[in-house]
Amino acid sequence: MVLKGTAGGSMGEGGDENALIYRPGDHPLTTPLPAAPDDGFLDSRSTKHRRLPHLLRDLEYIFETPGTAMRLLLPQPSPTRVTNIPRSIVESFGPQSLLTFPAVWSRLLRLAQGMDPQKRKISGGHVEYEQQRWLEAFGLSINIAGTRDALAESSSNSTPNSSKPPSLGPTREAANTGGLGERGQSEGLQRSTLHVKSSQIAALLPSPIKEANSTVAHACQLSCETSVKMTEAQLALIESALRHELSQHEGRGAIMGDWLKIPHSPLAGDSISFHLPLHRALARSIRSICSVVVPDESRISEPGSWWKLPVLDDDFPALPKGVNSDPGSLILQHPLCALLRPTLRSSNCRVVWSAGPDCSTPEAQLRRSRSRAVSAAIASAKIVHSLCDHPLRCLAASQQIERHLWARNGSSATGMALNYGSAPLCRSFRDLDLTLVQLSASGLSIGLGARRVFSLLVNRFSMDGYLCDPKLTSGTGSGASRSSSPTSGGSYGGGSSVWQNPPRLNDPDYAVVLSEAFFTTLCLVVTELPSPPPLSAFDDSALRRSMRRELLHALAAEPRSHSEAMAAASGAATRRDESDGSSGGSGGASSFYSVFVDVLKDIGQQKKQGSKTGPPTYELKPACSDEYDPTFFHLRRTEHQHAMDNIARLRRLKLSSGRKDSKKCLPLVSSPPLAHPRFMPTRLLLHLPPMDAAIRRMLLFALTDGQWLPPPEPEPAEITNDTDEGNFTETMGAVGLSGSPAQISLQAKLGRRTPNRSVKRSTSPMKHIPFSPAIVAASSKSFIEVLQILTLQVHTLEECASLHRTQPCLDEESKSLSASLSINSYLGRLIHVPFSLVDVWSLRCYPEGPLPSKGSGANRGSILGLLIALYEHRSDHGNGSRSTSDSGHGDDGHG
Repeated sequence: MVLKGTAGGSMGEGGDENALIYRPGDHPLTTPLPAAPDDGFLDSRSTKHRRLPHLLRDLEYIFETPGTAMRLLLPQPSPTRVTNIPRSIVESFGPQSLLTFPAVWSRLLRLAQGMDPQKRKISGGHVEYEQQRWLEAFGLSINIAGTRDALAESSSNSTPNSSKPPSLGPTREAANTGGLGERGQSEGLQRSTLHVKSSQIAALLPSPIKEANSTVAHACQLSCETSVKMTEAQLALIESALRHELSQHEGRGAIMGDWLKIPHSPLAGDSISFHLPLHRALARSIRSICSVVVPDESRISEPGSWWKLPVLDDDFPALPKGVNSDPGSLILQHPLCALLRPTLRSSNCRVVWSAGPDCSTPEAQLRRSRSRAVSAAIASAKIVHSLCDHPLRCLAASQQIERHLWARNGSSATGMALNYGSAPLCRSFRDLDLTLVQLSASGLSIGLGARRVFSLLVNRFSMDGYLCDPKLTSGTGSGASRSSSPTSGGSYGGGSSVWQNPPRLNDPDYAVVLSEAFFTTLCLVVTELPSPPPLSAFDDSALRRSMRRELLHALAAEPRSHSEAMAAASGAATRRDESDGSSGGSGGASSFYSVFVDVLKDIGQQKKQGSKTGPPTYELKPACSDEYDPTFFHLRRTEHQHAMDNIARLRRLKLSSGRKDSKKCLPLVSSPPLAHPRFMPTRLLLHLPPMDAAIRRMLLFALTDGQWLPPPEPEPAEITNDTDEGNFTETMGAVGLSGSPAQISLQAKLGRRTPNRSVKRSTSPMKHIPFSPAIVAASSKSFIEVLQILTLQVHTLEECASLHRTQPCLDEESKSLSASLSINSYLGRLIHVPFSLVDVWSLRCYPEGPLPSKGSGANRGSILGLLIALYEHRSDHGNGSRSTSDSGHGDDGHG
């Protein structure tokens, strides 16, 4: 084997060479590729002198040969007929012992899984000497990505008339080898614990088990990092819980979805790796499956299954009647359990039997069957969790690095985030991680579901306690805010209650940055879904939609020449679109170019050169400006800033070209692109109750100019001091009962940053300026991502409300959420006020509260009430100078 380097760089006696090289007698065709114990091979000569890329390019060339990929992926028709292998090897080892290609390929990907781990420096100074080994890691990952894409997108592997799905082989074998369940060099599943509660299944447990389980009747917490050890009573509890869970979701849904707990926080210094070749190979295979041609005949004949993923979306077999009465049986056939059982060892699940280790042969077989079934279920739960968790950690870490939260790690961290999240390399890293998060959010058997993915998103972005409704506590401990009482008297609900402070971060500004990154990522997850499958080999509608989206945002950022525009549009095409002509009849390259010409003509126009010389450039037409997405993932943040300025100008031109007496308000973002039916349940993330709570919290944060808790009611002495200075009374007098303040003094705009003299003499310096319309007008906290989420909720409401009818095979949780959606329910969500925000002083209408309103001011603690308050009092809406007419507001016509 060419990889002979370890972390210590030594291959001498006592090293790890036994794990890195083949031993005498081993043969590569019969012995799996040895697993590297660490990523020390990045420092070896084989990596530094670019020997591995040559091997991977040779593999890529082999995969692109017509028909080769299919022959490698599909099993041999007969084990006695093995082709392309020397006869002496077959006779020496036997055809049954020869490794299949998917197994060897998955083991090769596992070699790079989790390499080059990174940890955020949370204390100390800036790193002095930066290592450059991350360049070796990304170079190896890019070469692996090229070979992986060639395998997934090979023409013969995507033949629409093939009897087998295109990537069924690598999908099955990648799971069967246990690659996604193994840690490799990463610390992915450290501190993982299994929490099982018996409160909901106590009635299902037989009385003998209840007695044996008396010490663990309430809860069962087991460590399951690499293996799990339990008692027989705990085993019976888990079996009964599994049967109860299976009966609840009728064979569809995540296994042990709420049981597995894996704490991890990149912001707190936990280790992460940007290199997940096993996960991304699965994601690339899934995207290849989603692009397979599905004709109308198949869609009509199989309306409930044509959109499913093979193997991964198989339903559980039905449980026979009376299975719950048999505590010794566990019939659970999760799609992954059948794949994982052959790879499990007895050490994965150790059970301490109450009768001792000695038993009869039938009893031993029953014990083995029970322990293997639970072991397979735990392994399946860890893989399902890993499919979402590991990519999500990379997404969270890259957003933190991009927002300068990893500054102590130096420029190497910036380089990693740049390669991970910027085009064109992001298509091999970040985009595939998004696909796996979307797959998990869409539910069914292989996903966690929308509710669990949202909770995991909040946790991995360190937003627990922030993006939720403010909570009240009855005590005044360290987690309570004494300065922010919910009511004027400091009592709520008949007792003394105070606001519960959010968790403390290293820097208070981190919460603002992380919340922005959270909503931006959520917009990407629900928007950039895989396209629907084509109807025929000549259907290029998906290519046209993707190319239009890529080219439109490229032209929105800046004018482009013809070659630059074509380079930007190439991000929407796969190598199959550019080579084999699957999107047209005259060859892929010519079809791609013809589609590009049509799209450029449709959305672009040649810019006037004037006196300048040079190649002609193209700019975006004003008529297409409403298709711009402020969070489009193939533009960097600086490019989006330029694009927003251009879009505002183009939208003014579009509105001015219409009728003079017509009033239009363009939405912040247009409807999301069409999505593959398998991934459409991902958009249920937008309609979760926790999502509404997160929106309310961010709107409250923007209304109060950066306070996570509602401002307290001022003391009478405070109002007197402010009245002496003249600011508070003058501002409230200018407001009156008719609307927004007419004038905002400089002193009120500065707010807490420059307190007046009377406040300096006050004994409570933190309460020097009460919450008032001037505070709201001076607020500069952005909530554009929240507005985009609200717009996407409106766009996707009808689509999500019909999922339970159009996709009856959804898991029960998704079907229940979809069935509860309607226009009336959405309007009710908009005006819903949580219990903790009812009758809060800062949200009351004037004169009982600080903020006047042209309306009633009721339900101001709701989403709609907070939006109205922001519109009436924020200065960036032009409320300081506009008249009663709204035609002159400063939002440039895009709402």
